[in-house]
Amino acid sequence: TGEMKTGPQTDDADTSILDRQTLHELEALGRDPAFLANLARGFFKDSEVLLTAMGKAVTENQVQDYRDLTHALSGNALGIGAKALKTACVAASGIDQERFRKMGSTLYSDTCSAYRLTRQALEKYLGYH
Repeated sequence: TGEMKTGPQTDDADTSILDRQTLHELEALGRDPAFLANLARGFFKDSEVLLTAMGKAVTENQVQDYRDLTHALSGNALGIGAKALKTACVAASGIDQERFRKMGSTLYSDTCSAYRLTRQALEKYLGYH
C-alpha cells in the first residue's frame, strides 16, 4: 500500500544491541524532542572517558581500577538501554588479577567493540547521519 515508515529507524540486528523499550520509555519521559539526543550525547562522552581510563588500567595491569570503571560503564549502558555494552561489562565484573593479566586486553577489546556497535545503532535510531 506504499505506507511510509515514520519514527526511529531500527532493524533486527539493532535489537540485540539496544533495548528499544528503554529508548521508548526515555523518549516518553522527555517533553523536548531533543531529550533523547542530548542524553545520547552525554552517554557517548561519558562512555569514551571511561573506555580511555579502562585502556589505561589494562596497560598498567590495574584490575581493581578496571572493575570499578567497568561497573561505571555498565551503569551508563543500562541507563540508555545499551544491552550489548552492558553484557560486555558484566563479563569483566568479577575478574581476578590472574585472569585479568591473561584476558584483560581481550575483554577491553570486546567492550570497545560493543561500544562502537552501540554508538552506531543509537545514532541510527536517532536518525544521525
